[in-house]
Amino acid sequence: MRCPKKFTKHASKNLKFKLDFRGLNSDKTLGLTSNKTACEEEGFDYPCYVPRGRWNNGVYISIEYSSGYEGFKSDYYVVIAASGEKNDQSLKEKLPFIKKIVPDAYLKNSKVYMGCIH
Repeated sequence: MRCPKKFTKHASKNLKFKLDFRGLNSDKTLGLTSNKTACEEEGFDYPCYVPRGRWNNGVYISIEYSSGYEGFKSDYYVVIAASGEKNDQSLKEKLPFIKKIVPDAYLKNSKVYMGCIH
């Protein structure tokens, strides 16, 4: 099993993609959480985990918690290299390039909850 933080740094460097941990920290309850101030600024109780893809799509490397995504096995850390709308052709075009560095990379569509998080 690869260390997600070490792996993301390797992927970011070799893909030349920005690395953005989005200010997330480990949390025993949720897996990942934003800091208390960020949770409060978003109107959420602390701890809170806001999955990537609510308003921050793009091509950059991040570590996310699988429980925040529909269709993923729960309680795993996942490394995301790009996110966007379901039919975004530019994401599909990035996959062959990403697979040169990360051979087991794949595209996966998932719904991201857009409502309140408590």
